[in-house]
Amino acid sequence: MPAIPFTTSPLSANFRPMQPLIRPATEADLGALIAIDLSVWDAHNTPAEDPASKLPATADTWVAEVHGEVVGYVVLGAMTQLPSNRHVRQIRSLAVAGSRRRRGIGRALLRAAITRAKAAGARKLALYVLATNHEARRLYASEGFREEGRQRAEFLLNGVYVDSLILALDLGGAEAAERAESRQRARRKPLIAVIGNRQATPAAVAAAEELGEGVINAGYRLISGGFTGVMEGASRGGRRAWRHRDGDILALLPGADPDAANPYVDVVLPTRLGYARNTLVVSAADLVVAIGGGAGTLSEIAYAWQFDKPLIALDVGRGWAARLAGERLDERRDDTILRAGSAAEALRLIDTLLR
Repeated sequence: MPAIPFTTSPLSANFRPMQPLIRPATEADLGALIAIDLSVWDAHNTPAEDPASKLPATADTWVAEVHGEVVGYVVLGAMTQLPSNRHVRQIRSLAVAGSRRRRGIGRALLRAAITRAKAAGARKLALYVLATNHEARRLYASEGFREEGRQRAEFLLNGVYVDSLILALDLGGAEAAERAESRQRARRKPLIAVIGNRQATPAAVAAAEELGEGVINAGYRLISGGFTGVMEGASRGGRRAWRHRDGDILALLPGADPDAANPYVDVVLPTRLGYARNTLVVSAADLVVAIGGGAGTLSEIAYAWQFDKPLIALDVGRGWAARLAGERLDERRDDTILRAGSAAEALRLIDTLLR
């Protein structure tokens, strides 16, 4: 077996990381393994017999070596001998020399065991740990192990009954989750443009805020002209959304000053294009929602119509959005600007058009 180099990251101010070499154990390591057992054995918290009475096995045992010194080991094995349980591997023992604790060696050994189990085709890696071994439990939890069972009063140690915990890491599920997360990262989130005027009515701003929150919670991103009124309302609602992540709310400004954007925008892009920036707002979007609106919003609606973008207009009072809701601008398209009577209805239309 080739050696596995591992690096670790500090966990506290007292943590001094090492870079151990993880390699398969050999018969020549037996003396060092016994010495490690003796350095950590404690009748108060170790249910096994005195390590001096046994020799550690070297089969599927991996050691951590620092500057030629063996300072820790991990033993892997089958959970049972049943063929139906062959997909489960077990960490039977993991120990680090007492003088080498809190250097990241235990974590490196644990990660090597996970790598080894995956390479063997295991879908699950399990282990037993005493409920009183809080340091080990924190380590396992930080690497993704979860409690699957508790054997109550399993051991009598120094006159005290101690529970034994069964912890496990779902290797198959973890890999599937990693693949799903990778696919999600690779999939571009649709971008919803919310357009409207700065001097908007309270009803239009409230609708924009509800819409912005719903857009982000539905897994989309939001783009606007970045100013006040409808644009600020949508941005504020998006920022309030529980699914909001940095970068979800974008603004294209007509000028050069990024500070001109409302405070709820994540990414500000000053274009120096003046009114021409209206074409960029709708061109970048997968779908456009208009609320209220004056001449600038009217131009954006016209561009979106010409760019063949799906268009929704909220009929919530004054403005071009209310006047054009349900209308067909010209003969170049066979559809109409979809009318929504509320932000909730607009969100349903968005999902219908983009899902």
